[in-house]
Amino acid sequence: MAGVRQQTTGRRGEVRARARAGGRAVPGLLTLALAGALALAPAGASTASATTALDEASATTPAADGAAGTAAPDEASRTAAPAATDLPHGLRSVTELLEADGTLREGAPDGPVDVSGWTMTTAPDGSPRFVAEDAAADASSAALAVAGDTSWSTTFGAATAGMGLTAVTVSGTNIYVGGTVTDLASTAEGTYQHVARWDGKAWQRLGTGIDGEVMTIAVNGTDVYVGGDFERAGSVAANDLARWNGSAWSAVAGGVTNPAADYDEAVRALATNGKKLYVGGTFTKAGTVSARSLAAYDLTAKTWSAVGAGLYRCASCGVGDPGAVNALLLDGTKLYVGGNFDKAGTRTTMSLASVDTATGTWTAYGKGIHTEDGYKGVVESLALDPATRALYVGGSFTRANGVTTMNLAKLAGTTFSSVGKVTFYGDKYATVQSVAFSGGKLYIGGTFTEIDGVKRSNWAVRSGTTWSTPGGGLDDVVVAMAPKDSGVVVLGDFVTAGTLRMNRAGIWTGTAWQTFGQGVSTTAYGNGDVHAIVPDGSGAYVAGIFNQVGQKPARSIARWTGSSWDTMAGGVTTSIGDAEVHAMVKVGTDLYVAGEFSKAGGVAVRNIARWNGTSWSALGAGLDGEVYALHVLNGKLYAGGEFVNSGTQHLGGVGAWDLTAKKWLPLGNHPQYSDDVRALSSVAGQYLVIGGHFHRFYAGGMPAVEGLYGMTMFDTKDVTGSDVLDGYYLLEGVSWAGGPGGVRTLKVIGGDLYVGGQFDRAGIMTQGPGTSSGFAAKHLVVCGSAPPAPGARWAARATGSTPWPPRAASWSSAGTSCPSAAGRRPAWRSTTRRRAPTPPGAAASARAAAASGR
Repeated sequence: MAGVRQQTTGRRGEVRARARAGGRAVPGLLTLALAGALALAPAGASTASATTALDEASATTPAADGAAGTAAPDEASRTAAPAATDLPHGLRSVTELLEADGTLREGAPDGPVDVSGWTMTTAPDGSPRFVAEDAAADASSAALAVAGDTSWSTTFGAATAGMGLTAVTVSGTNIYVGGTVTDLASTAEGTYQHVARWDGKAWQRLGTGIDGEVMTIAVNGTDVYVGGDFERAGSVAANDLARWNGSAWSAVAGGVTNPAADYDEAVRALATNGKKLYVGGTFTKAGTVSARSLAAYDLTAKTWSAVGAGLYRCASCGVGDPGAVNALLLDGTKLYVGGNFDKAGTRTTMSLASVDTATGTWTAYGKGIHTEDGYKGVVESLALDPATRALYVGGSFTRANGVTTMNLAKLAGTTFSSVGKVTFYGDKYATVQSVAFSGGKLYIGGTFTEIDGVKRSNWAVRSGTTWSTPGGGLDDVVVAMAPKDSGVVVLGDFVTAGTLRMNRAGIWTGTAWQTFGQGVSTTAYGNGDVHAIVPDGSGAYVAGIFNQVGQKPARSIARWTGSSWDTMAGGVTTSIGDAEVHAMVKVGTDLYVAGEFSKAGGVAVRNIARWNGTSWSALGAGLDGEVYALHVLNGKLYAGGEFVNSGTQHLGGVGAWDLTAKKWLPLGNHPQYSDDVRALSSVAGQYLVIGGHFHRFYAGGMPAVEGLYGMTMFDTKDVTGSDVLDGYYLLEGVSWAGGPGGVRTLKVIGGDLYVGGQFDRAGIMTQGPGTSSGFAAKHLVVCGSAPPAPGARWAARATGSTPWPPRAASWSSAGTSCPSAAGRRPAWRSTTRRRAPTPPGAAASARAAAASGR
């Protein structure tokens, strides 16, 4: 069998295909995929018989960590290969039928095949290719295997994380996070399943993720261990503990269980010294070894062992329930353990103890962590000062071996002390959920409002003996932190840090906040509109309506330098709400910006301004309405929008800024457009093509021409007379739902004019001798050039200028070829220049309006 060309695919449900042998189609081959098994039925076999084989087959489970398994195909898939165990009823593992690249090998036998743990993709020639599920998922996260997508940059991801992040660890440039989160950076729900990796630029999936909550993460070399409350990792059964090797998930020697109370079973803390993985939580077995809430996994031998005699929750009341471990911290051979327990091995103590990992001997620190009433406190997090070896303890408590403290304590040797009373509106009911030591400073996060009576919102930093809240504090709970360089990664339920929008996650560098992703936003959920982009060296100007770029406040415009954002002296603003930029154009080193705003960098302007690279300036009196379009032609900057005047100069919706004389000029005899101008372009070096929502021109308050359908054209070299319509041409327009449509964008590409907007018909002409009802076109059409056809082109001007288009042209829906020359209608309905007709009596009104400056 040379291969199966896939027509439709699915792991569960029906897959129909045809075989190819030596380039010949082999009819009658039916491929079915049901319940994780694949049957290849020979030609002539009945669907029923193939289905029966599948119904009798049972799916196998991929190999657990340390178990033997059959080697998978290519190197990318080998590490992710599900094991081939004994299969019932003669089922073969798909691994037996595959070439090194995952395609079906020549001469593969017919019959039922087990494909559980594998995903069928398509090879370049269209034949099936099998990839282990988790390897396929990780690859799809990076590029989705679609040609051309690899050119997309992930730099500008949304600067927002998802809800439910509760675990974090840092390894080199990678940041691993976990929790109940299923979306990150405003992606679709389910994109990330409870665990993800930040690679410094973008979020990456870890295969198909975890089916429950991830509570803790530890990294050893290239292996990532996750613990929590879950049953599966990718397609693998895993009891609360799993390993990701960079391409596939595996269980860790049976994980942990609590057979007597499986509802109270989880892994909440991990620590590793490179030789052993220490696992803490609530459980009574690690693999098959009895272990009360604390166990060690040998990373070489891949075996479990108990640590000491474990932890007890209520030893004083005669109940043997396992204690709860929330935090583990290794300091040489000493393993600090924090959580909720009252006995560690044979030592009675509350919620904090340490064990010698070499001997299994426990050390208690007096009474441990408790309340003023003598009840157990709860330890949530531990951090070590590497210089002094002092241990910092965070949680919910009021005493540390009798020493009065509030939710935070320091242990130096065997002596506790208070480093600050952490309270919630002055009360003890605060929680220090996370502590971290980085850059010589102590960081704490949780649910609190003051430290020693001074306002500190949910996170704070202690340098020496001084507390501070850099970055303005956080507006909601901090649940996890991890050291990174000289700062910390912070996760929680917060949305803002001071005035900075930072949704659910951020990086404090030691001096400033840094967000995940450098996208633009206007709300806590990452929403932001970009209307215009102009290249600039290795970066670009970006404008629209937003108030933050990455981690920097910005005002609707910013420049990306190639590595960071420049907020351009404060951007553009307005007195009410957010300013909005619709259009930008660069002339030399100057950038011209238009939209709706009243200030640019603090300089008073009116809806249009110039940026010279360091400062802003106005363009004369500006424009008295919103500006949507800019275009440069022959030394003039043309602007279109909803404005009427610039100062006392009437413009009517389109005006020209003379780049040399530095003044506003009208377009011809400046009729007033009935509605907004949204798009400008030019052809043949002199014709200004104008698009928008307008349908008529006014002069002297009276209609001068109707039936424009959103398009017209002006000859910028026309020597105008006194007629208000001098220099203008009628163009075929667009309509929407039977009425005038709207043109939003115009672009000349290779001699063709592309028109986009809101319309369902194009080519509408209601004026002159050659009327037309147009043709169906959905929001995009193109006027394209074609071989010459007699009488289907513009007449040359007497000046000898080249007409446009120089060849016959026709409208067509974008993406299709122009009609043949024999059946073509010219795009512009006349073979000679046509002036827009002037209604009777309108000329005198137009002349009067022009004389009065209207």
